[in-house]
Amino acid sequence: MTSTARFSGKNIIVTGAAAGIGLATAERLLAEGARVCLVDLNEEALDQAAQYLASDVLCVAADVSKEEEVKAFIDTAEKELGAVDGLFNNAGIEGPLTEIQSYNADTFRSVIDVNLNGVFFGIKHMLPRMAQRGYGSIVSTASIGGLRGWPRQYAYTATKHAVVGLSKAAAAEGGPHGVRVNTLAPGGVRTAMTEAAMRRVCPEDPNKAERRFSQRVPLGRMARPHEVAAAAAFLLSDDASFISGHTLVVDGGQIEVSG
Repeated sequence: MTSTARFSGKNIIVTGAAAGIGLATAERLLAEGARVCLVDLNEEALDQAAQYLASDVLCVAADVSKEEEVKAFIDTAEKELGAVDGLFNNAGIEGPLTEIQSYNADTFRSVIDVNLNGVFFGIKHMLPRMAQRGYGSIVSTASIGGLRGWPRQYAYTATKHAVVGLSKAAAAEGGPHGVRVNTLAPGGVRTAMTEAAMRRVCPEDPNKAERRFSQRVPLGRMARPHEVAAAAAFLLSDDASFISGHTLVVDGGQIEVSG
């Protein structure tokens, strides 16, 4: 049985924490005893998240695509909370759904800046500190789109594949120093980002897009954020003490069973 206090005394940073998977993960970590630093670009949404959580959380507004801001929120977390035990690189954007000939190069770079560079900066500035202390867990959100190709999702798919590879390289470096690095690969999750995507795909009836997607999932539905949060918490916890360089798929069986 998992202890409800398995994160007691642990300090964990969650990016993209104001909504969706990030907020659900922060809620899970707090319930299990962690001290949590919430990081998000949207300061107003951060305030709302803190009110929702009704807990003593540290909130830092930051843009993960800017290296100096990533270093700054790690510095702040360590100053205010103490040594950081876990980092959940969760912030990400989808980018447009469009044919490759119409994909704007600047937009492509902007998705890379958040989805890939944001993870790189987090690992760059967190792994050496953890390695020096001899422990730590870093989890980054990839996607099942990082394990296969999706039409019209060029930047998103490319960055999520890269997050998987980046994390494996970091796991190889961090392992000898007691630092675990893993990725999380959710399938469809009912968040504001996916709801917006469904409205673009099927503006006349967004629920139709969800039903169509769910038909490809053996469990017959999309995930809810708390279900992915449970997997993130597992990888961050000592329950996963011998798991590193791994990509944990949370997709209701979509790619593993139905292809």
